[in-house]
Amino acid sequence: MVYKLYILVLFSFVFSISFERYQSNFYNQDSILNYDSKYDTRDIIKSLLLPGWSQYSKGEYKKAIFFFGIESIAIGIYYYNNKRGLDLEEKTRDFGDQHWSFTNWITDYYNFENSNFRYIFEREETGAYKELWEGGHKIEFWYNEEPSTYTTGDNVQFIELYENTFCPNGVCNEEILNSVRVNKDHHYYENIGKYDHFFSGWDDNQDIYEFQKSSGELIAMSPNKKKYRMDWEESAQFNRIADYALYAIYTNHILSLLDILVFSKINKNSKFNYQINTLYNSNNKMGLGGVVLSIKW
Repeated sequence: MVYKLYILVLFSFVFSISFERYQSNFYNQDSILNYDSKYDTRDIIKSLLLPGWSQYSKGEYKKAIFFFGIESIAIGIYYYNNKRGLDLEEKTRDFGDQHWSFTNWITDYYNFENSNFRYIFEREETGAYKELWEGGHKIEFWYNEEPSTYTTGDNVQFIELYENTFCPNGVCNEEILNSVRVNKDHHYYENIGKYDHFFSGWDDNQDIYEFQKSSGELIAMSPNKKKYRMDWEESAQFNRIADYALYAIYTNHILSLLDILVFSKINKNSKFNYQINTLYNSNNKMGLGGVVLSIKW
């Protein structure tokens, strides 16, 4: 939360530039805007490469320090949070590999059909216990050295594979299940921690308990699943902060270039004032709803 607020403040500074040198005759209605359309291509390149470089070359040191400062802070925040996010995500995936398995998911799935926690796994519209293939989210896997992938879910291939090969007559063959190779992509790692349909895959599913989310939704939880979810969300939080910092870097480059192409070309004798302000949006996680540019002369 602290980092979110910091990034928001960072954006507020970036989008609240107002240069006082144009304000001496701000309310003079008869003033004239003088614009010098000449610019050096090298200034554009400098601004694209490093915000503030062009301003420094022109002797505008306060502007240069401003752009340098924003760039340095944003880059530091990005690399710190990006590394933390990637490292924690890797550890979380390793934890999932150790404590969730396709074999457990298949063999233990129907253990909760007649348990006290059946209600968590029921279909809302009918109250029926969901079949293994009725989940809305799917996992891809390879079986029996075949080049094409199978997909869990409501399809003939998976249902037949379950009924005739994996668990004929309701008795699961763990040796065959252990030979299955799962496609462990991002969706896989998200699915096993997020959706109750895959709860039985956790090796401590016998320690099931009810957990109520902030939305009021009830989900199946176990100690290992809880740790996995918390670590996964924390890594996602680091990645979000890194993204915010990256947006600040992009914005800083654009503003530096805009300053060189437009505002620095305005003749210093012009009776001119400009101001850029942000609009607040409560629905945006960063609080940023837009930008307003005001020009008066």
